[in-house]
Amino acid sequence: MTNALKKVLLRYSDMHKKDIAIVFDCGATNVRVIAMDKTGNILASHAMPNETDEDPYFPGGRIWDLEKLWSKLCKAAKIVTGEIDTERIIGTTVTTFGVDGAFTDKKGEILYPVISWQCNVLHLS
Repeated sequence: MTNALKKVLLRYSDMHKKDIAIVFDCGATNVRVIAMDKTGNILASHAMPNETDEDPYFPGGRIWDLEKLWSKLCKAAKIVTGEIDTERIIGTTVTTFGVDGAFTDKKGEILYPVISWQCNVLHLS
């Protein structure tokens, strides 16, 4: 067997040992991280409540603090990865809010905090 073939077989073998996906789920009520195997079994998970902050510029407005969100996701990921064999991780995926958004400039820099769908500020002419 050639060295090249050995490398291919080893890579193929290693690839099949990697069977865990990490799911980052940032929802309006909870933030969670889940480790799931290829058959859909949840191997580990951690969730914590998520909440908006009042918009400092518009009374009644609701915004998301990105630093808080990131901190929660990182904390949950650390807990989940501490419960699994991280060598088995093959990939990650992220799911977030469906209707929330932020304005950005041409460089992709955020110009204003992420506005939550929970914002009840509505101006009609």
